[in-house]
Amino acid sequence: MPVRLPSQVPSGPVVEIEPPFRLVVIGANGSGKTRFGIWLEENNQEKMRVHRISAQKALSIPEFAPVKNLEQAEMELHLGRSDQHASISRKIIDRWGSNPATFLLSDYEKMLTVLFVRDADRDRKHTELTRQSGKFVPVTDSPIDQIMALWGYLMPHRTISLIDGKVLVGKGSKTEYHGKEMSDGERVTLYLLGQCLTAPNGAMVIIDEPELHLHRSLMDKLWNKVEELCPDKTFVYITHDLNFAASRIGARKIWIQSYSGDSWNWKDVPGDEDLPEPLILEIIGNRKPILLCEGDRGGARSRRIPNVFPQPSCCPSGRLR
Repeated sequence: MPVRLPSQVPSGPVVEIEPPFRLVVIGANGSGKTRFGIWLEENNQEKMRVHRISAQKALSIPEFAPVKNLEQAEMELHLGRSDQHASISRKIIDRWGSNPATFLLSDYEKMLTVLFVRDADRDRKHTELTRQSGKFVPVTDSPIDQIMALWGYLMPHRTISLIDGKVLVGKGSKTEYHGKEMSDGERVTLYLLGQCLTAPNGAMVIIDEPELHLHRSLMDKLWNKVEELCPDKTFVYITHDLNFAASRIGARKIWIQSYSGDSWNWKDVPGDEDLPEPLILEIIGNRKPILLCEGDRGGARSRRIPNVFPQPSCCPSGRLR
């Protein structure tokens, strides 16, 4: 089923794209990016699984993650509750507190519970299959296995272990400590890995501010690996970090120009053979008038321009603006 995007202009037709794909949504502060993500969630979740990760999120790791059955744990993470009233229609109330734009998402414990339950469910099924077949059966990787394998690549200075409902860093070393003592960057890395890897197969995963708390060198490696491990999932990144947007090579990039409260003006980021994409993103992400002037830093043109246009600033490429 195609994914629906809001119309590009007020009262225009809805745009549809075939999944899976990668989409980067950029725009200035106040341009309605977060509400764009909310629209995507609310207008697609009836026909496909949609999991949105808010920029407003608590990163507190519990001492132990509670043990539950898999269905209950996944409903609580994705819908906000697991009783008979749990449903997509109540998601805005139970998961988002009736305020999807600014609600503080506090689901680290729920995410960890799903990780541990998925691990236990894999082990149970493998044991049953081994007993029935009476021979060795290869063990498939669980999300925890994938996280632990990735952790050494992403955080070579740390080891991590998720066992018996507990997160341990530097397990077996003299400096072993509980995961709740991790830095913000380490905690958000585990959180984002867990959220994306436990999202349902074929789901659309919407990440608001995917660069938050992440060092630039770690940010690219993390999202490259997540996309590699989840080829059947659609990823939508909502960001104002132009360097991150440029790093999603091959992704469709759209620019939100304005938001009126119930509709957006947006367009695809234009391509230009003569200008590099990072420079194009820098230009469209700036609300001030821009003057491009070819020349080297310190050259005659760069010395002359400030006399005509006071207080110019420089793009990363060295061009004055």
